[in-house]
Amino acid sequence: METGVGVRGTVPLALFGAVGYGALIGRIAGPCLAMQAVAPLVLALVAERVSDAAALALVATLALLALGCLALLRRPAPQSSPSRRSTRTAAADTPTNLSYR
Repeated sequence: METGVGVRGTVPLALFGAVGYGALIGRIAGPCLAMQAVAPLVLALVAERVSDAAALALVATLALLALGCLALLRRPAPQSSPSRRSTRTAAADTPTNLSYR
Protein backbone atom coordinates (compact mmCIF):
# COMPACT_ATOMS: atom_id res chain seq x y z
CA MET A 1 0.00 0.00 0.00
CA GLU A 2 3.03 2.25 0.26
CA THR A 3 3.73 2.49 -3.46
CA GLY A 4 2.48 6.06 -3.79
CA VAL A 5 4.47 7.65 -0.98
CA GLY A 6 6.66 9.77 -3.25
CA VAL A 7 3.78 10.85 -5.44
CA ARG A 8 1.45 11.42 -2.53
CA GLY A 9 4.04 13.65 -0.87
CA THR A 10 5.59 15.56 -3.76
CA VAL A 11 2.72 16.12 -6.19
CA PRO A 12 0.53 18.06 -3.73
CA LEU A 13 3.56 20.12 -2.73
CA ALA A 14 4.30 20.94 -6.37
CA LEU A 15 0.66 21.66 -7.23
CA PHE A 16 -0.53 23.55 -4.17
CA GLY A 17 2.63 24.87 -2.50
CA ALA A 18 3.91 24.69 1.05
CA VAL A 19 1.09 26.70 2.67
CA GLY A 20 -1.30 24.23 4.30
CA TYR A 21 0.76 21.26 3.11
CA GLY A 22 0.33 19.27 6.32
CA ALA A 23 -3.45 19.65 6.33
CA LEU A 24 -3.64 18.66 2.67
CA ILE A 25 -1.53 15.55 3.20
CA GLY A 26 -3.75 14.66 6.17
CA ARG A 27 -6.85 14.96 4.00
CA ILE A 28 -5.28 12.75 1.35
CA ALA A 29 -4.00 10.11 3.79
CA GLY A 30 -7.05 10.06 6.08
CA PRO A 31 -9.35 7.78 4.04
CA CYS A 32 -6.52 5.36 3.26
CA LEU A 33 -5.51 5.11 6.91
CA ALA A 34 -9.13 4.65 8.00
CA MET A 35 -9.63 1.79 5.53
CA GLN A 36 -6.39 0.15 6.65
CA ALA A 37 -7.59 0.33 10.24
CA VAL A 38 -11.09 -1.04 9.57
CA ALA A 39 -10.19 -3.76 7.04
CA PRO A 40 -8.90 -6.38 9.51
CA LEU A 41 -12.00 -6.03 11.68
CA VAL A 42 -14.41 -6.33 8.76
CA LEU A 43 -12.57 -9.29 7.27
CA ALA A 44 -12.43 -11.06 10.63
CA LEU A 45 -16.15 -10.49 11.18
CA VAL A 46 -17.01 -11.85 7.73
CA ALA A 47 -14.77 -14.88 8.24
CA GLU A 48 -16.19 -15.55 11.72
CA ARG A 49 -19.88 -14.90 11.06
CA VAL A 50 -20.25 -16.17 7.47
CA SER A 51 -17.36 -18.32 6.27
CA ASP A 52 -13.77 -18.25 5.11
CA ALA A 53 -14.96 -18.61 1.53
CA ALA A 54 -17.09 -15.47 1.93
CA ALA A 55 -14.09 -13.58 3.27
CA LEU A 56 -11.98 -14.68 0.30
CA ALA A 57 -14.82 -13.76 -2.07
CA LEU A 58 -15.01 -10.30 -0.47
CA VAL A 59 -11.27 -9.78 -0.87
CA ALA A 60 -11.38 -10.99 -4.49
CA THR A 61 -14.33 -8.72 -5.27
CA LEU A 62 -12.61 -5.69 -3.80
CA ALA A 63 -9.40 -6.52 -5.67
CA LEU A 64 -11.34 -6.73 -8.95
CA LEU A 65 -13.05 -3.43 -8.13
CA ALA A 66 -9.65 -1.82 -7.56
CA LEU A 67 -8.39 -3.29 -10.84
CA GLY A 68 -11.44 -1.91 -12.63
CA CYS A 69 -10.81 1.54 -11.17
CA LEU A 70 -7.19 1.33 -12.31
CA ALA A 71 -8.33 0.35 -15.81
CA LEU A 72 -10.55 3.44 -15.95
CA LEU A 73 -7.59 5.74 -15.39
CA ARG A 74 -6.35 7.35 -18.55
CA ARG A 75 -3.14 9.16 -19.19
CA PRO A 76 -3.91 12.78 -20.10
CA ALA A 77 -3.57 13.61 -23.77
CA PRO A 78 -0.36 15.47 -24.53
CA GLN A 79 -1.00 19.15 -24.98
CA SER A 80 0.52 20.78 -28.00
CA SER A 81 2.42 23.78 -26.77
CA PRO A 82 3.27 26.66 -29.07
CA SER A 83 6.91 26.98 -29.87
CA ARG A 84 8.53 28.87 -27.09
CA ARG A 85 11.15 31.22 -28.31
CA SER A 86 13.18 32.80 -25.60
CA THR A 87 12.94 36.57 -25.55
CA ARG A 88 15.80 36.79 -23.11
CA THR A 89 19.31 37.28 -24.33
CA ALA A 90 22.43 35.62 -23.07
CA ALA A 91 23.38 38.86 -21.35
CA ALA A 92 20.19 38.71 -19.30
CA ASP A 93 21.26 35.34 -17.91
CA THR A 94 24.65 36.67 -16.81
CA PRO A 95 24.74 38.06 -13.28
CA THR A 96 25.83 41.70 -13.13
CA ASN A 97 27.10 41.66 -9.55
CA LEU A 98 29.86 39.07 -9.22
CA SER A 99 31.12 39.92 -5.78
CA TYR A 100 32.22 36.70 -4.08
CA ARG A 101 33.21 36.89 -0.44
